[in-house]
Amino acid sequence: MRLIANVSYDIDMKFGRGFTVIELAVVMAVIAILVVVGTISFRSYQASARDKERHSDVQAISIYLENIYQRQIFSGATLIKPAGSYPSAEVMNNSTYRKAVFVDLPISSTRNPASPVTNAFMVYAPTPSFDDKMYKYVPIVSGGGYCASISEECRSYKIYYGTETESNKTVESKRK
Repeated sequence: MRLIANVSYDIDMKFGRGFTVIELAVVMAVIAILVVVGTISFRSYQASARDKERHSDVQAISIYLENIYQRQIFSGATLIKPAGSYPSAEVMNNSTYRKAVFVDLPISSTRNPASPVTNAFMVYAPTPSFDDKMYKYVPIVSGGGYCASISEECRSYKIYYGTETESNKTVESKRK
């Protein structure tokens, strides 16, 4: 009988002892620190991925604009972009004309990575501000001025876009 009492006492000593409040607080603090570091890293990773998508979108738009430079583009019977020219601000601000210009460009290239249902492609005057929600297209005539009208021949362009993690970017046409 005495043997059973000693076994019972040993079991109570091994399993009956719990953690102290200090030990629990230390474990909770370590877990909290890991959660904060993980959240910050994840958000940074997401911002970096959106920036890469912005860069890819603008590159796709730029390549597309270079590919259509030599093509005439019509909307119905109306010539909206002569051969040897980039689209003007008038064309790009008109949704019907813009669809005719970008007919072969995937729609995802003109969407905002942070909000994919929002159109991110806009046309602005020659000195737009940077914004991580918009790709700002600025058509330019051969003398360096703003190419506003269909009747003008746009010889170059700049696309401005902002990022979340890097400095702001500008993509220029290959032709000047």
